[in-house]
Amino acid sequence: MITYEDKTPSVGIWQTALNVAGFSVGSSGVDGSFGPDTRDATNAFKDAVGISQNNPCTVGFSEWLAMADYRAAQNTGVPQDQYDKAVKEAEDAKIDLVGAQLVSGTQKAELEATALAWKAFSKIADKYGGTLV
Repeated sequence: MITYEDKTPSVGIWQTALNVAGFSVGSSGVDGSFGPDTRDATNAFKDAVGISQNNPCTVGFSEWLAMADYRAAQNTGVPQDQYDKAVKEAEDAKIDLVGAQLVSGTQKAELEATALAWKAFSKIADKYGGTLV
């Protein structure tokens, strides 16, 4: 999970996803810093996809999955069966995440599950000529 005021490569990836989806992260651009502009863009994205805002602003598995879904909806070249398969893989990764958190309680498991979900969606975009990020 990434949180407001974090400065990590994961924040930069999230900022890129926001920008590509049409939610500007401000004049500083993709800098890996979860500042006010990224928070505002994240909250605008959450509003657009029906996710509740939280304080401090965070981005976890639900937001990554919603971003992939949002971008996939804009990519009309992906066949429904392939999209459904990617959704299932992402949901399976989330189940794995829950089990890993119960065992370890670390954020490493969440990052790995998020990466698996993102990979599943990216795979179908690459195959059908679209982009998810």
